[in-house]
Formats: sequence, structure tokens, C-alpha cells
Amino acid sequence: MFQFETPMMIEPYLHEGVWVFDSKRKGFKQERIEAPGTELTKLFGYSFIDQLVKNIPNAENGFMLFISSQPIPGYQVILTHVKDDMEGVAYKVKGKELYWWFGFAFECYFSVPPETLYVKAEPYCSIHGTLEFKALKDRVEELEEWVERLSKSVRNMEFERRRWFNLSRN
Repeated sequence: MFQFETPMMIEPYLHEGVWVFDSKRKGFKQERIEAPGTELTKLFGYSFIDQLVKNIPNAENGFMLFISSQPIPGYQVILTHVKDDMEGVAYKVKGKELYWWFGFAFECYFSVPPETLYVKAEPYCSIHGTLEFKALKDRVEELEEWVERLSKSVRNMEFERRRWFNLSRN
């Protein structure tokens, strides 16, 4: 079966000095996207996300972060899977001694940690205001839920069809 992966898109913001994001669809509120006290933060006083958004004005109030296992146009960073444990997944920034850690929320976007991730950070669209963008994002999440439900229904119908076929043969 052909599987099309859409890039993961979250809207991180800074909350009490920690990069977090919300997702109504996934049930997340102020979910961390970086491990607290990572080595980079301890050594230099800034994080991987800080470096990624250094040229985005007011990024602390929110920005768009795209993450995909397939190359996305204009990606800024390539991450390589290092390890996963009970608390999350760790990636290394290609060509640098920088690491990025994702919490357990990562599993809600990728069922298996991809070996490679492509990352891109962008400011909110200047053509559309933040409210229009959020409304569009909410609508897309709603449509994704419907697709998920329909896919589940199709799988159930296929299972029932096979079961009925097997019963009718007996």
C-alpha cells in the first residue's frame, strides 16, 4: 500500500524558558520539544531550537516548525537518529556535535523513529495573519481526523468482508 507522509508541522513557542507546543488534535498542551538541560543549553546557554530560529523575529511567540523523514524544500538541518529510550528520541545534527531530543509526543507523529529527519523553521506567513493561519491549521487537523476515521472504517469493512467470505465458504 502506498503511504504518503505529510511533514509534521507544529507551532512551538517559548514558555518559561522552554520550547513547547500545543496540539488540540493530539491532546498536547505545552508539550516540550527539547529535553530540559541538554548539553548544548548547559554549555552555551541556548538550545538547538534557539539556533534554528535565530533569524525569525519574535519566534518566542510562535513560529512554524516542519519536520519530515523526506527532504522538504528549503530544509535548514538534517538530523540523524541516534537512540530512543523511555522518555523520547534523540537525533544528532548532521555535521555538528549538536543533539536534539524529542519527548514521547514524537510517537504520535512518527510510529517508528525515521533514520533521517529534515527540519525547517519559518515565521508565520506574512500574507495571512496568525488568526487565519491558526484557523486553517485547525481545519486541516479536523480533516486529518476524518481521513483517519475513514481509513479505520475501510480497514474494518475489509476485515468484515474477508470474514464473511471465509464463513460463506464453510
